[in-house]
Amino acid sequence: MDPDHMRSWLMLIATGIGLLGSIYAIFRKTLNKFFTDNFKESTESLNETVHLLNESVKKQSEMLDHDFKKIQEIDEKESDHEKRIHTLEDWKEFTKKN
Repeated sequence: MDPDHMRSWLMLIATGIGLLGSIYAIFRKTLNKFFTDNFKESTESLNETVHLLNESVKKQSEMLDHDFKKIQEIDEKESDHEKRIHTLEDWKEFTKKN
């Protein structure tokens, strides 16, 4: 291979590497802008969703607290012979008392 031929190949390779570097820089800048814009939109949407979920959880928690208080009131009103029977031993004790 003569030196001129080798030099032209090296110039071609260097030009190709430079061109690929330029394409990569443009591509990276475009992708960065694309992902940054989408990230902002996604973050806003996610924040809104989290806010709605928090409000839903608060409402459910309040409803459960209310129901739990009602259940406690009912349990407190029950007398000994009206308590719930959970196991076989509870049933035996209940039948012995009555």
